[in-house]
Amino acid sequence: MRTGQSCPYPYPVRYGYFGSSLAWTPDGDVLTIDDEYQMRLSAPCGDRHQDVMDWFPVQVSSIASQSADKRHGLLSDEQGYALFDLDTQAYRPLDVASPNLAGDGYSWSPDNRYLGIANLIDVINGFTVRLYVFDVASGDTVVSMQYRHRDGKGNVGGPLWLNTEQLLVRETLDRGPLLVTLGEQLRVQEIMTELFRTTVNGMPFATAASVGDDGVFHIVLSSFSYGEPALEPSPVFVYHSDTGSVEELPFFDLIGLSPDSKWLLISRPADPNGLPVSTCKPRRAATRAPVCCPMRTVRRRLGQRIRPTS
Repeated sequence: MRTGQSCPYPYPVRYGYFGSSLAWTPDGDVLTIDDEYQMRLSAPCGDRHQDVMDWFPVQVSSIASQSADKRHGLLSDEQGYALFDLDTQAYRPLDVASPNLAGDGYSWSPDNRYLGIANLIDVINGFTVRLYVFDVASGDTVVSMQYRHRDGKGNVGGPLWLNTEQLLVRETLDRGPLLVTLGEQLRVQEIMTELFRTTVNGMPFATAASVGDDGVFHIVLSSFSYGEPALEPSPVFVYHSDTGSVEELPFFDLIGLSPDSKWLLISRPADPNGLPVSTCKPRRAATRAPVCCPMRTVRRRLGQRIRPTS
């Protein structure tokens, strides 16, 4: 990469409409699927192109996703989904009834131990999603639960991992955002009632970010109007897992949350009357302007403590 060297690949690689046709291995080789569904393991800019068709018991059409450590790939084959270990060549079919490459979302836990799949199973009678969580080492199903999604246009998105044992379903139509905790006893919490103990106008949406390696996280709850007349906007709420407390912020719309949980990007009225926040250069707008708000400011000055939730 530093030299800028480029090398033509001698085989035509299959176009991945809803997945990829290549995956990097942990040791830097590349696994490819060609136009004839032949699979090869190649050394970049080298002459070694090993036929590895005997690794796979069925024809593989695409690589849907890959773990961050590059050891495991989620493959789409003629029978459904399978997990493939690029170190040991172990092939583990997954129990997903109706794979949908065009609509499914995938996410791996931070330690690559689990794979979450949001499987879009019905687009005729309302958009219905089944959430699966699989143990990557065994292929066993850890979670299988169903909810309704507001929109089936494009990828519904995989769950958001908060730590190695907890994940957030950011929105559902029937239950609101959900917090799923793995363990001997699976726990599914409707965060509107169990963590925030509040209601919002319109469609609730949650996002979150983790802090460090100790499992601490912040969940930010906001809302938007969906299929309804314009509603009075609800404020943004923040849940802090380390204290079990919820705070209400004097803002309306969440734009984004930094991965390190140090910054919230939120919109506010164009004339905020001097709220103590760090302001980004605002885009010209009639009523709203984006604001960068430090989480430390949220917790010390802006937040209105509602209640401890534990």
